[in-house]
Formats: sequence, C-alpha cells, structure tokens
Amino acid sequence: RAMLGIRGGTLASYLPRTIPKTCTWQFSTSSADDSNEAEKNYDLYKVLGVSKSSELHAIKGAYIKKAALWHPDRNAHTPTLARKKFQQVQNAFTILSNEETRRMYDRGEFKYVADLLKQKDTGRNTGY
Repeated sequence: RAMLGIRGGTLASYLPRTIPKTCTWQFSTSSADDSNEAEKNYDLYKVLGVSKSSELHAIKGAYIKKAALWHPDRNAHTPTLARKKFQQVQNAFTILSNEETRRMYDRGEFKYVADLLKQKDTGRNTGY
C-alpha cells in the first residue's frame, strides 16, 4: 500500500466500483470470412443510432455525436477499433445524408456499403 501511495483505508476503496465505459471486451467465435462479411455489410441506421424515418437534421446531429465519440484522436487506447467505427460513422452519414443514395440503400439495391459508396463517387458531378 505504501508503494501505491495509499494512506489509510483499504485498497478496495480506491478502486472503481464498476468497469469504466471506455473498457470493452470483445470475443469472437466466428471465422475470418464471417467477420469480413460483417465489416462490409452493416446497418447504417444502427451505426448512427437513428430510425429509418429520421429526417436529415436528426441524422446530422447523430453523426456529429458519433463522430466525436469514435474519433481516433479521442480513442488512443483502442486505435484500430476507433478507426473502424469512425469510418463506419462517416460512411453512414455519407450515404444517409444524400437523398438518392439513401433511397438506394433503403431499397437494398447494393449488397455492401462499399459498393454504394463507389456508386456515389462515380455519380458525383464535378462541374466540368
């Protein structure tokens, strides 16, 4: 106790009563193919925490909150997970904030989110 700088009381009184929210434990029993499939295909509405009937202002507000939550600079203790989640948040906002790509996503016209992002990039008007 002296080495830890604890004077009086018990060591247990200095420990948190619950696990901090920043601690995450993930165990996976799935194969690599299953995880790759899940990484390619995820629910954009769940990523942002909004319903399918949400309007643009609600989607934008949810994006700002989730982007701040998962920004890699704020999650130095889990950089890989933070980058993955932050990218999902960005993808979700990119697709759901555009009426055309949101409609395509809702109709299930693409199997993977990445395919929809490619479609959005090729359909972009550059002004030339």
